[in-house]
Amino acid sequence: MLGFLYPRVRQTVAQTTYFLSTLELRLRNFIHHHFKESIIELVPSSIDFDESLELHYAVVALYPRPALLPSVLRLIGALESDGYRVIVVMNQSPLSKVWWDSLIHPKRTMILRRNIGRDFGAYKEGLLYLLKSKQFSKVSKIALANDSVFYGERSSLMVSEILGRKVIWNSMFVNYQYHTHSQSFFQVFDKEIFSKAYFQKFWFDYYPSDLRHHAINRGEVKLSSILIEHGFTPSPFVTAGRILESDKFDGFTIDENFGLWSNLGMALYDPQMNNPENSILRLKRTFLENNPTHHAGLVASRILGAPLKLDILQTGQVSPDAIEMTLNNLGCGQDEIHQVLLSMTQKGTHVSVKGFQRLWKNYGYV
Repeated sequence: MLGFLYPRVRQTVAQTTYFLSTLELRLRNFIHHHFKESIIELVPSSIDFDESLELHYAVVALYPRPALLPSVLRLIGALESDGYRVIVVMNQSPLSKVWWDSLIHPKRTMILRRNIGRDFGAYKEGLLYLLKSKQFSKVSKIALANDSVFYGERSSLMVSEILGRKVIWNSMFVNYQYHTHSQSFFQVFDKEIFSKAYFQKFWFDYYPSDLRHHAINRGEVKLSSILIEHGFTPSPFVTAGRILESDKFDGFTIDENFGLWSNLGMALYDPQMNNPENSILRLKRTFLENNPTHHAGLVASRILGAPLKLDILQTGQVSPDAIEMTLNNLGCGQDEIHQVLLSMTQKGTHVSVKGFQRLWKNYGYV
């Protein structure tokens, strides 16, 4: 009887305590969404467009933080080098002024907004601006990108490779864990998708919330689910096959092996299990069973130049030394590596989460 009741009581306690602890946040989101103007400043691009040409647009969602401005400049530079017109949507932070002054340019549209709704709140702002613009009828590609991953020098080349693919729904990473969904930090939609009423309705209806599980489940996952229901499938760029077939692939480093095997208990220490042949199989399984940006993030960065997830240390799958080596492989200098590591190590790892935070984390609330 206790075995039947305990998990249900535990989940009820988690739901109740989390709801009560976030009541003030929910109320603040409601007031801002319904009664306050979200945009603080808007500077449209002053560059005219050729009405005879199709346009490519990118909405880049940012939250200014220390050490990440060079990464963002690389991302935006890579998009613009491939002919994308960029709409920068910046969620307000103490560093907003510094980033704004560094990013403002006549060819970019700049939007500064209240920090409400995380990246999907910023995406909504930028997309609605584009949907209502006179340019929209000429747009053939829309990219969404944010600053939750770190772009090194080599990452710019990978962005160019992704943008050159002729697919309807282009995704840097696709996560098959729990649900099939395109990870929201970089994906590109063809007009065949964003011209559809249900795509546009999703963004008009989306309620921007600061709750993490809302942004994931009602934002990232729901958008993918809607598109999949209508017959579209995200096409991932970073895959196990692309890593293994690269001429740069020469096996796994110790740290990359740790990332692949570390959630499998003692298998990590069993040489009969953890060997080169099985590690290749483990990489393939990782892209089906786990979040690949965490478990395979290091090898994807080293081999393909993929940007590195900024929360990768918090998962406990990698060490600071492994991150330092990966950032070096991405082409970063020592000063930048030091600043990025300083930023990434401040929150600790998952074992530092205690009390109700640990309980809520078990149910995906935080």
